[in-house]
Amino acid sequence: MVMAGNRIKKKRKVRWFPLLICLIVMFNAIVIYRILTNLWDYLEEYEAAQPTGTIERYMEELKNGDYSKLMKYTEYVTDEFNSEEDFGEYMAKFLGDTSELTYTKTSTKPDGTINYAIYFEKDNVKIQEITLTPTEDKAAPFDISFGIEYLEPYYIEAPTHATVYVNGVALDDSYKTGEEVVNESFSVILTEGVVLPSRCFYSIDGLLCPPEITAKDHNGVECAVEVNEKERSYSFSLPVKSGDSFDEYADLITEATCTYAQFITEDATFDMVTRNIYTDTSFYKAISTFYNGWYINHDSYEFSNIVVRNMENVGENAFTGEISFMYTIKRKNKVYEYPSNYKASFMYFEELGWKMVNLEVI
Repeated sequence: MVMAGNRIKKKRKVRWFPLLICLIVMFNAIVIYRILTNLWDYLEEYEAAQPTGTIERYMEELKNGDYSKLMKYTEYVTDEFNSEEDFGEYMAKFLGDTSELTYTKTSTKPDGTINYAIYFEKDNVKIQEITLTPTEDKAAPFDISFGIEYLEPYYIEAPTHATVYVNGVALDDSYKTGEEVVNESFSVILTEGVVLPSRCFYSIDGLLCPPEITAKDHNGVECAVEVNEKERSYSFSLPVKSGDSFDEYADLITEATCTYAQFITEDATFDMVTRNIYTDTSFYKAISTFYNGWYINHDSYEFSNIVVRNMENVGENAFTGEISFMYTIKRKNKVYEYPSNYKASFMYFEELGWKMVNLEVI
């Protein structure tokens, strides 16, 4: 007799068919995934092995402005005058708006080398040529290369006692061209061993971008410069414009030239004029034989409109300057005016101080 509270448990039947279907679907999905993955990898490898894959990668780097990568495709080497930033500036200057750039194949050589032209699609202007050279490396089947154009040489002229800097780097003697040229106004000095003020010349090439060229004297004073952009030439000088030196030099020039003018008119003795002059010069020898006895007699003289200008430090201890004035002499009720213009050259001598070495009429 079966008790009412007891229940008979029935065994649940396992349904294998749906499970089998699920397993088959999962297996097929895995197989298909593997097939698609392998196919994708194959297509990627195939595309990478094609020149279009390489040039497309280059174009992506080009449009992204990835200049550090682009630089590796050239023979450009950074040095003290050419930086990585210069390369970026160079590329940006010639590429313009990279979003408008496209490419086309221009030639294929028997050795497998392929040339491409990079151009603006809008106006069909070519700006660059790219060369793809095949390699035996499956990971990088082509080497990319393109040429860059360096600037023509720059020519620099500066006082010998000044230091020339290109992009902040001081030029040494290896950049000098030819011999130093002595300032002509000081070539009158006859004493041997005296270092005469001169100018030297430099040239520098192999620059990718226009450089910053400056010069300073031995005291660190910035030189003035005249630039000829067309000829790429820089001419440096050290004008004396104001301050104590200007006033000191102006006084020296004024005293020496005015005394010389008085000597010409017999209003100053030879000893008076030569107190300001360095005697071991051809200039001194010339005035020592000068005869001024022919000058007209007069009652008085005066200087007016004295102007000192164009003062320049031409050496560590040498300067030149120009002076103009009206020299007037009077004889009874007659007045004679003589407009005078001179260029005076001075040098400092250890035991003598500042001495005029030359005086030229201009």
